[in-house]
Amino acid sequence: MAVSAVRAQSRRVAVWALGAAFWIVPGAAWAVTIQVDSIAGVSGKGYTPETRLGLGQANVNDATKPHVINIADCLAIKAHASPHVDVKWTWTDRQLGALASPTYGVKLAPGGKSCDANTMTESNKDSGCIILAENKTFGSIADSKPSATVTVDLKALLGETKCEVGVVVEPKIYFIVSDQPTITATGVVMSVTLDLAAPKAPTLTALGGGNDNLKVTWEHAEQTDKADLRARVYWSKQALTAENAKDIGLQSAIVSGTSHQLTGLDNNQTYYVAVTAVDKNDNESTGSVVKSASPKEVQDFWQYYKANAGAEEGGYGACSARPVGGGWGGFGALGLAGLGLLFWRRRRLRVLPMLLGLATVAGLAQPQSAWAESPRTMSVDLRFTQYTPGIDREFAGAATPYADVFGEDAWQFGFTADWRLFHGIGEVALGLGMGTWSKEGVSRAVGGGETQDKSNLSIVPLTVDAVYRFDWMAERWNFPLVPYAKVGLAYSLWWVEDGVDETSVYKGLDANKKETTSTGSGGTGGFHGTLGLRIQLDPFEPQAARSFDIEMGVNHSYVYAEYQKLSLNDFGNPKSIDLSADLFVFGLAFDL
Repeated sequence: MAVSAVRAQSRRVAVWALGAAFWIVPGAAWAVTIQVDSIAGVSGKGYTPETRLGLGQANVNDATKPHVINIADCLAIKAHASPHVDVKWTWTDRQLGALASPTYGVKLAPGGKSCDANTMTESNKDSGCIILAENKTFGSIADSKPSATVTVDLKALLGETKCEVGVVVEPKIYFIVSDQPTITATGVVMSVTLDLAAPKAPTLTALGGGNDNLKVTWEHAEQTDKADLRARVYWSKQALTAENAKDIGLQSAIVSGTSHQLTGLDNNQTYYVAVTAVDKNDNESTGSVVKSASPKEVQDFWQYYKANAGAEEGGYGACSARPVGGGWGGFGALGLAGLGLLFWRRRRLRVLPMLLGLATVAGLAQPQSAWAESPRTMSVDLRFTQYTPGIDREFAGAATPYADVFGEDAWQFGFTADWRLFHGIGEVALGLGMGTWSKEGVSRAVGGGETQDKSNLSIVPLTVDAVYRFDWMAERWNFPLVPYAKVGLAYSLWWVEDGVDETSVYKGLDANKKETTSTGSGGTGGFHGTLGLRIQLDPFEPQAARSFDIEMGVNHSYVYAEYQKLSLNDFGNPKSIDLSADLFVFGLAFDL
């Protein structure tokens, strides 16, 4: 036999000998892994454990899968005649090669008691430890993952513990395994959290009536686990108290956050409401101090607009004063189709999200020794403006529904993209634009008074633009100012949401005293004219501009400001909602 082969054989023998010594030397102990496969009620006992007891598969002491008994579980266990569960478990890392069949034991220590973790028996008879299995045989010696099932009486697990004592204790189950009688057994301890500490009751801070609903708002008491607290809301037409709310009130599901809306209630009916806190182990506090309130008939923005004789009838179309069902309308379809073509045609638009990082890119860019400007075919603007739709103009001072519900303006964001048609003394282009705008207000109570209902108006503006930019001096002499003008068609989709986030519906009487229904959504067309000024950034950082063009295809970068005259009232149609405005717009622009 070759010398190298002899040495290899010697190493294998030595490794085998060390392994054998580990298993044969008396008194040796090793770390083991026990996996709980399942916990289930014992057939015929009529007890079903709650899922928080950890009924699924998990390694013992896996912190992400705890075993919990809360106050309600404790009371149910105490009240049940036979609250037994079968715990199926597996020794997952048994070392094969032993000479005897593996054995096991299982012990139980009620809260406040303990067991010896490394013996099958229990030498201290006064420890309170309960032996459930002792020197039991798993089965075949060839089984690398032996398993067993043990029945646990949950009343024994609780021991003398009384429910609702406001404490947290940990009863324990010990799984003890051994491969040979001559080797010290090794145990793994599974803790069961017995959480009998209920959270403190929250403070009900506000209860406001809306249309067929009440909005409930509360604050949780200060405690270390406040972030884990949830809540449950109780309500009734009967008078409630903090003590009986859980017994006689209707209840919500457990909710996160610190507010909840009770819907489907009766207007002008007094309701009594209380809130409880629910902790991460589903323990529930006593009820809060009870408040009462009544839902009331309210008008969201659309209903208030119509109640003040607003002429708009709702519905989508090239002219929203002539509803056409649920269609998008001529301008809307054109705008969306054009935007789709824009993204399909211009692959370079994939870099648009990075354009806002211009300053960073410019700072990191390396100067280029040679540079020729890339072909330029289009321009993109990112737009920001504060927008107040001119809805109240329709009423000529007799009513102010927009101002009453929403009060002020809100930010509108959007972008435009245009394609160069030809270039001479300046640039002529055709473009498309799209934006988004939303404003939340408070609905108004019929007959006056406060209401908790919100109302939301959302607008999506679309434009088709003809553009002229006088960039001749910028192209010829690097003059940084580029004036421009735009004219075009505009179309805005709009909709109103009520206090429960549904599209608003108004029911009233028409001129012939017949009941009519109108939906708070539609589309309004018109036109716009714009004058603006771009300030080219390239002359201030020419090397960064070159790098930006070479690496990302951005020819020129700008900041800009413009004035836009927006006439958006279906070309003066008196039966259209007026979304017109005078806008001062600013933003970033990029030639591609």
